[in-house]
Amino acid sequence: MQKNIRNIALTCCAAPLLSVSAIAQENAIATPGDFQRTPQPAEPLWQVNANSGCVAGGTAKFDGARLADSDAFNYRLQAGTQILLNDDWFLGLGLLSDNFSLAQVSGAPIPADIHTLRFNAGLGFTLSPVAH
Repeated sequence: MQKNIRNIALTCCAAPLLSVSAIAQENAIATPGDFQRTPQPAEPLWQVNANSGCVAGGTAKFDGARLADSDAFNYRLQAGTQILLNDDWFLGLGLLSDNFSLAQVSGAPIPADIHTLRFNAGLGFTLSPVAH
């Protein structure tokens, strides 16, 4: 349970750090006109997400044998951007971290912590324009 509390605290601390780019804008206070303005080509659109979840204890089985009960906690940190190349095409870039903490079960070959980090990039096309 202490690992779960530590991971929740880490998630809460990481979310503000991932949103620092929003603070570093020239115009720190958004005006109503900013929300109606269409982004210009080569202007990035940022998105940051932090999600977490917990799974209650359940039976862990290995090789057909019931070993013990195990619970799990996970958190996901994600940051990405879309850079408009023109009115139809955009470049998407993203960084995603999945982190799982599992209650250790003796006899089961499962690690207590699983961490992954992914980077994605892609070219996108807008099929229909957004109506304003």
